[in-house]
Amino acid sequence: MPRVKLTDELKKEIKALPSKEKDKLLLRLIPKDSKLVDQLFYKLVEEEGTLEFRRDDMREFIATRVNQYPNRYYSSVYLRLEMRDISGKINYHVAITKDKLGEIEFNLQMVNGLLSKNKTRLQSESKYLAEKLNDYVVKRAIKLVKLIQAIHEDYRLEFSEEMEELYDHFNSIPSLQAEAKSQNFDLNSLRL
Repeated sequence: MPRVKLTDELKKEIKALPSKEKDKLLLRLIPKDSKLVDQLFYKLVEEEGTLEFRRDDMREFIATRVNQYPNRYYSSVYLRLEMRDISGKINYHVAITKDKLGEIEFNLQMVNGLLSKNKTRLQSESKYLAEKLNDYVVKRAIKLVKLIQAIHEDYRLEFSEEMEELYDHFNSIPSLQAEAKSQNFDLNSLRL
């Protein structure tokens, strides 16, 4: 259902409603948005004290999916679909918890895990077959660099080994390195 923009007049009238009426409306409207329900549950019921448990669940989920490869490797197309699916779960976790450090950690775990498990196949795969996967990985790396630059310096050091591992993947997979060059992505930005 598309979002509807509220007019200033309607906003004013809603604010003027008695508290009981607002509560009734909220309790009717909130269940229509499952993401909002999860956000409210996390913020109000869990009181944000379960963040580490949620992080552990995400780490386990990503590790399980990553460890299915290379046994389930069919092509770089399937690998990209796997990354997109895992990314969706990561994005949902971040939308619910606002966990910026987790977002960096989980993306690095996903990309490094899948690239390391499939490196030999990716090294021999043609540039044209791996084009979409390489494009996806480069864009994910650009996002990671931006996310890391946005956090405090003390936290950046926590990710230096994983970023170095990502740098090594770029240098050991020729088609991935070529895609980074075609997008003018400076690989040295991965080195912290």
